[in-house]
Amino acid sequence: MSIGYEEIGHAVETPEGRPVRSKRGKADRLLPLGFGSTNVAAAAGQQTLRLRPNGPFRPVRIVFAGTADEDVTFDEIRINTVPQLAASGAMPARAFSPDAVLPDFMFDTQQPGTDIEILFTSTAAAQVTVRGMLIGWYAAPHRQID
Repeated sequence: MSIGYEEIGHAVETPEGRPVRSKRGKADRLLPLGFGSTNVAAAAGQQTLRLRPNGPFRPVRIVFAGTADEDVTFDEIRINTVPQLAASGAMPARAFSPDAVLPDFMFDTQQPGTDIEILFTSTAAAQVTVRGMLIGWYAAPHRQID
């Protein structure tokens, strides 16, 4: 299931498989979803950030702007409990810095009532702050076309 509409090059379906479109002018919007700011104790091991958008959200980019990015790795990203990486493995947080040049990713769409989980590990000798955001397509109100 993807999120979006034909007028912006995407297609979306209801869980029953029926097409959903919005009136022109109410297409999905590309919006940020903040992690907030999380302080992580020294060498705390793996932690999980849980994000719950207000509506269907399909991330396309991760931006990390925390401290000690050399000592923080992203280990897994789950949407609707489904792993989003080709394989589990540590990715340096530095790869997702605000000035990193990366393509847009094709993550799944988060469904209302479920979490987006970002698992990360800190190996820093001192406390670090993890903060950042996901940028993605957020669903505007829909009207269903049968």
